[in-house]
Amino acid sequence: MKQDDAKSQALKQFLYSQKGLERLMMLLREKWRSYGKTAGKVWLEDPTDEEIREIEQLIGKTQHRQGKLGIMAKDFEAAIDEVTYGQMKLKEILEIYFDEELVSKKDEEAIVLGEKEKIAAHLNKEADGRWPDGSFAYVWMNTLTPAKLWKHMESFNGEEEMIQVILQIGDALEILSSLKDGRGIRLSELSKEVTGDPDKLDHDTTVGKLFLTALSVLPEEDNYGDRSTSAPYRLSYEEMLDVYIRAGIRPDDISSYVIFYGLHLEDEEGRVDAYEDILKRKEPVMVSLYNLQKIIRAMPNGKAVYVIENQSVFKKLITLCPEASLICTSNTLRTAALMLLDLLCKEDIAIYYSGDVDPEGLTMADRVYRRSRGKVSIWHMSPEDYEKSRGEGFLSEVRLSELSFVRSDCLKETARMIRANGNTADQMKLIEVLKEELLVREKN
Repeated sequence: MKQDDAKSQALKQFLYSQKGLERLMMLLREKWRSYGKTAGKVWLEDPTDEEIREIEQLIGKTQHRQGKLGIMAKDFEAAIDEVTYGQMKLKEILEIYFDEELVSKKDEEAIVLGEKEKIAAHLNKEADGRWPDGSFAYVWMNTLTPAKLWKHMESFNGEEEMIQVILQIGDALEILSSLKDGRGIRLSELSKEVTGDPDKLDHDTTVGKLFLTALSVLPEEDNYGDRSTSAPYRLSYEEMLDVYIRAGIRPDDISSYVIFYGLHLEDEEGRVDAYEDILKRKEPVMVSLYNLQKIIRAMPNGKAVYVIENQSVFKKLITLCPEASLICTSNTLRTAALMLLDLLCKEDIAIYYSGDVDPEGLTMADRVYRRSRGKVSIWHMSPEDYEKSRGEGFLSEVRLSELSFVRSDCLKETARMIRANGNTADQMKLIEVLKEELLVREKN
C-alpha cells in the first residue's frame, strides 16, 4: 500500500477534493472485494447533479438507466491514468483513498478459515490425552468444528478463555459419566469442582448455556420433538431441569411439582411415612422436584398407574375409582412428573398415559411414549377417541403445526385426523369409558 510518495499524495488530494466521487469510491471498493480484480460495473442509485458532473468529467463514459448511473471499473482505472497520476491498478487507487489495505472477500475467507483451523488445532493440542477416546467429553469436543469454535469465540474474551471453558466443560462431562448407582451431584458442586466458581455453570451464564449444549452427548437425552436440537439452551425451564436430572445433576427446585394419588414412595430407609399417611386418607398429594430427589422407588397401590394430563379428568377419576393409582401432569410435562415416571418405568408394572386429544396433548404423549421406549402405553388417544371427544371449536394453524413433531407410530393416525378436521377436543367426554375400563382393570 503506497501512500508516502508524491504521486500517491497528489492522487489522494485530488480524489478528496471531488465530493461527488465519495459514493462511487465505496461502490468500487465493494466491487473489487467481490472480484479481487478490476472488473464489472457499479450502479450509483439516484445520483445527484454534482455526482453526475464530477464522474462524467473524470471518466466521460457512463450509462444512464432508470435513475441510475453506471460506471465500468476499468473505465475509472483508465481515467486516473489520464489525469496524469500515472498508471495505477484499481486496488492501489482504492487503498490510497481509504487508507487501508484491500483484501478480496475470497482471500478474507481463506484467512478466516486458516484462523478457524488454527484455533481447532490449538484446542486439540490442549485436550490431547485429557480424556479417554470415546468418552463423552471426547465425543462432544469432536462435534466442535472450526466454524462452531469461531462462532463460540464471539461469546468469550478471546481464544484462550474459550478453550479453557471447553476443557472445563469436558471435565464436567467426565465427572457426570462416572456417577454410579444413581448418585447425583448438585450443579453448584460440579461447577466449583471444574471451574472454581460455584455459579459459573448456571443456566443463565454464557458458560452455562454452552454446558447445556454439551449435555446432549450424554446417553438417553430427550430432544423434545427436535424443536431444540440446534440450540439446546433455548429449552423451557422445565425441559432444562429435565436435562440436568437425566445427566445426574440434582437441581434444588421447588417450582417443578407433580400431583399423584395412590402411590407408595420409598427412600433409602424404605417407604416414606408422610406419603403413606396421605395414601391411607385417600387424598391426592403434590410433591416438588426437591422432595423427589430423595426418592429411589415408586410403586402403585393398585395394579397399574394411570397418567392423566387433564386435571378435571384426574379429579373425577380419583372420586369414581378410589382404589386406583393416578398421576396428574396438569396440562404440562413438568420435570417432577417425568422424574416420577422414570422411577415407575423401572418397575414391572403397567403404565397408561391418557391426555387431551389435541396437538399439545399428542406431543406430550409422544414425548412420554418415546422417553419410556414403549414402556408406557397410550390410553384412549386413538382416532376413534378423537371423534368421540371432538368439540365445535377450531384449532389455529399455530397449534396444528405442533402435530408435525409427533413421531410415534401409535399417535400418527390421530395426528393426521386432527389435522384433517381441525376441531378442538374435550377429554371429559371420555370420562365414562375411562372410568369403566379402569375399574375393570383394577378388579381383574
